[in-house]
Amino acid sequence: MVVGGTGITPAYQLLTNLFGRPATAQPQLSNVPKIDVLYATRNLENALLLPQLHTLVEAHQEKISVSLFAEHLAGSPASLSPADRSALGAQLTASEGASSGRSWLSSVFGKGSSKLAAKLELTALGAATKIPVYESRITQQHLERVLTRANKVDEGKGRTLILVSGPDGMVSALAGAKSRDGQSQGSLSGILATLGCRQEDVFKL
Repeated sequence: MVVGGTGITPAYQLLTNLFGRPATAQPQLSNVPKIDVLYATRNLENALLLPQLHTLVEAHQEKISVSLFAEHLAGSPASLSPADRSALGAQLTASEGASSGRSWLSSVFGKGSSKLAAKLELTALGAATKIPVYESRITQQHLERVLTRANKVDEGKGRTLILVSGPDGMVSALAGAKSRDGQSQGSLSGILATLGCRQEDVFKL
């Protein structure tokens, strides 16, 4: 899933349809797909549903991963604004990103550009999982590496499907404009077309 802004809402609804809501999360399910969520937001204070997303990741560590991409971040966890902390809720805390690249996204990029290393990590007391936060937009390189990883995992096992949900400009840049008649998806173009994705594997909301 590649989502931006309020586009996280339908994506979250899909996750809860598959895995149950955080308060009633189901045990690990073998018959549901592995889902990577790349969530873009202007800044941390505008991010939605972060505590709920972390709870789902914690309950289904082998099935769900979430990475947050913010165009602007505070310089350090200590300098988070009250609005930033409000987005985290009472459950989550922020820490410095791990320079060793412990998140799966950092590991596929390797060391190098600061935009490819998590600046912050979000977690909860006693939790084993973290949501890495990158100070970057979701770029073609991010998508290429994630799709390469997903295709290796799914090789011979099925299709890699991509849901794009967010503002019209973001959807258009990633996958082409949605149809004006509201009845069809519209042609695939943009970054995902450049990466060789197929029309039938990309869904726009």
